[in-house]
Amino acid sequence: MKKLNPALILLPFIVFVFLSNTYAQDYANSISGNVIDEKSELPLQGVNVFISGSTWGVHTDRDGNYKITSVTPGVHELVISFLGYEVISKSVSIKGNSEFKFDFKLVPKTYQLDSVSVISEMPVEWQSRLRTFKRLFFGQNKFAEDCTIENETSLDFNEDLHGVLSAFTIRPIIIINKALGYRIYCILMSFLWDNDEQRISFLVQPKFENLKPTDKDEENKWLNNRISVYEGSLNHFLLSLVNDTFLEKGYKIYFAALPSQSKYTYRFEQVFRRDKLIHKGILSNEYLLKFANYLKVDFKGYSSFLKLKYDDVLIDKFGFPQEPVPFETYGDWAKCGMADMLPNYFDVQNPFK
Repeated sequence: MKKLNPALILLPFIVFVFLSNTYAQDYANSISGNVIDEKSELPLQGVNVFISGSTWGVHTDRDGNYKITSVTPGVHELVISFLGYEVISKSVSIKGNSEFKFDFKLVPKTYQLDSVSVISEMPVEWQSRLRTFKRLFFGQNKFAEDCTIENETSLDFNEDLHGVLSAFTIRPIIIINKALGYRIYCILMSFLWDNDEQRISFLVQPKFENLKPTDKDEENKWLNNRISVYEGSLNHFLLSLVNDTFLEKGYKIYFAALPSQSKYTYRFEQVFRRDKLIHKGILSNEYLLKFANYLKVDFKGYSSFLKLKYDDVLIDKFGFPQEPVPFETYGDWAKCGMADMLPNYFDVQNPFK
């Protein structure tokens, strides 16, 4: 039996959403505030303020002010990032059509500058670790080769005595995805690769920006690729559970004791009813996902396994989990990475909004 190992994408839980006309709309919600230096209390201009995993974001003006408009209701991670300062992230719950105000004081980073070396070429060991990092970070998918990191030399790596590879950087990495048409400003919070266990985990806070297509053909290519990435994704599946359309969408779901690909080693019990998995929450737009052990999820020749990290997981009407890091994934979902990641609230009818 082939051993399958989980790949975790951590905080925030990046999900893929395909908006219907029901919620592909502008909301009156806004988030605004002011950003200053903690020590001098002077305003900071050019600070990157954004909703993690989305295309919503702005830079502060000369007075340190910012305002993000048309924010969809839900639980979001607000990120404040500026070179030379510690990153701040704040979980915000947006409900109804309201204005929310958050002010921030940024703390300067302390750098250790024992020595400075200028080298013309990175060491062979670093280059080898970079190749490993990109292979795992971008994921095992056809779009990985179309992704580059503009400032990859800002990355550094470490490997402990147990062979666990970690990656870190003092500044956000800039990813160019020419397959999906995104420039991704990505704060890498952590990255760990355990080669013995074949286990990958990374924590990111990304901001997506649409690239400008050179022509209509490239625009159509990006749109088609985005749709192909969305269909069969974890959020596509969760949304089909919320809407009770998983059978007509083509999903086959089974209860499983272990994440085994062999249909002969274990007997799987197929799930035909939504109420076997999901129930209404306290609020009308909330749902509780609950099951034991694993779910085996088949979709158009692809097979994945899902495991809850809590007794149950709260998700909203758009299929978004409300808890951080709620799942472990195995199989095809575990092969996903930054190369096939879409921003939250992707709207196929307005794909470059």
